[in-house]
Amino acid sequence: MISNFSSFVEFFSAIYVTMAVNNDFCSNFWTPKYYKEMEQLLQTYNFSGSSFIHDKLMEEIKQKYELVQKHAHFRGFILLVLCVYYLVFMGFENESQTIDYYVPFLYSTLFVGITLLFSGKLLANWRCTVLLVLFYAIVNFVLKIACWDALSEFSLTLFLYSYKAQIMIGIIVLPVVYQMYIYWLHSSIYKGYLKTHVSREYERYRRSMDGIKAKDKTKVDKIYLDAWTDVAFSSNADPTLTSFYQVLNKQLLIIASPSYKQLIFSWISFHFNKFIHRKNKSHKNTIINNIEVPLFSRSLQEEKNINSTLDFSKEYERYCLWRKNAGKNNNIKAFCSEQKLSYKDMCAWLRVNKPDKR
Repeated sequence: MISNFSSFVEFFSAIYVTMAVNNDFCSNFWTPKYYKEMEQLLQTYNFSGSSFIHDKLMEEIKQKYELVQKHAHFRGFILLVLCVYYLVFMGFENESQTIDYYVPFLYSTLFVGITLLFSGKLLANWRCTVLLVLFYAIVNFVLKIACWDALSEFSLTLFLYSYKAQIMIGIIVLPVVYQMYIYWLHSSIYKGYLKTHVSREYERYRRSMDGIKAKDKTKVDKIYLDAWTDVAFSSNADPTLTSFYQVLNKQLLIIASPSYKQLIFSWISFHFNKFIHRKNKSHKNTIINNIEVPLFSRSLQEEKNINSTLDFSKEYERYCLWRKNAGKNNNIKAFCSEQKLSYKDMCAWLRVNKPDKR
């Protein structure tokens, strides 16, 4: 019986109340104000141009943000109504009821699932959302009062009836998971995506502006070169007041309005490149260590061999006496040169034995 899940449905009903309610606290909880990141970035970079175009750009970005926020409210409202319907349905459920009793429940769940799957197109505004809820209520009423023996024996109905509890749980949980996924995209990935691509676009814009000022076409990016004609090159027109700046705004608008697929691919690409960089760095350090460690070990072994075959103790005693009368140039190298001794061998003997200074 699905009534065993009444506490579960009540809990998610409370969650969908926060998603459906349109106030600042609930809206910011489910949808971050990511459009503010774009405004901060535009202030960071020196994109000279018309303030009217800048304001229009920010207005369009904010409209896209509000659309994302509204879709969260629409989904929350539909799921809230569905949860209330489930609770009412569970109140009349008993073990003696047949599949005929569950037909309205099953197809109401199916219709809501289809609506959520195509929510971007079906839930255009509050009017469409309310009309859909009324339509599903009418369909549920018709299925309940009419005799649908053929529908009860339909293969789709039998499948939905067999997994009715699992389908109900999935329909209730998935919108919350999806909204958390959207929040993650815009609160984390979107910021990194925005910073990276705006930075790249600024570099293209800056190089192209420098090329226009120097009248050097080779420095102007192709996308800006299409807007800056040969006639414009020969004139002294201001590029910030022409179609050149329109291209810049179009590029910034594209950057500020990525699809969810673009954000995911950029996140995967970022972490894949980060992994490859770490792997290459680790491999490089391993190669360096494999080169340096044997050399150090071989040098130390050679010094030990020198110590076992050569004895510079007497030479060191002579050096201590010589140093007192040698003046300023009284180092080991000068002593070995004067006494015709191997400076390298004596230094190796000193490093291994470390005799007391006299």
